[in-house]
This record gives sequence, C-alpha cells and structure tokens, in this order.
Amino acid sequence: MQRSTDNGATWTAVPGAPLLMLTSLSEGKATGITPDGRVYTSSNAGLTWVEQGTVPGQTAAIAAHTIDDSMLRIWVATGDSVQVSNDNGQTFTDIRSNHQ
Repeated sequence: MQRSTDNGATWTAVPGAPLLMLTSLSEGKATGITPDGRVYTSSNAGLTWVEQGTVPGQTAAIAAHTIDDSMLRIWVATGDSVQVSNDNGQTFTDIRSNHQ
C-alpha cells in the first residue's frame, strides 16, 4: 500500500499495511478488503490498520460512511448480494433480509 500526504505529488509505502483489493475513505477513516475477504479499518487515513471481520462472498465493490468517532457503516457488493455492517466490518447482514 502506498500513501500520499501531499495530494498525490509523492507516495510512500505504509509499513505493515495489508494487501487491499478495494478501499473506501470517509472523513479520514479508511476501510479496505483483502483479496480473500478480510476487512480492515484505519482511523488515521491508512497509516495503521486493524483487522475486523470477513465479508461473506467475493467482494466486487465497497462503500463506507462514518457513523461516529469510532464506528463505520460498510456496504459491500458481492456476486449475489449486498451486505452491510454497522460495526466496522466485524459482522455483515444481507440487506435483503432487512426488507423482506
């Protein structure tokens, strides 16, 4: 992972960062998903990362929104569903189960 602090003029490697396939940024908080579906979050715009949970299925897209100072709501699209997490990606629920 590379990180820029000068609007993309220069980039530096983030030591110890996970290999992320998809990422999303919301108010300085970052969310990323590895190729094998593990969810990571960062409260400092990608400088450090914490492993949270796992997405059920192969992720094709991600979006995240800050709920409060410590929590992100994360949506992921998979091949057959849209999943949502309200706990930083620790658990996911198929949104269809909330509307049937």
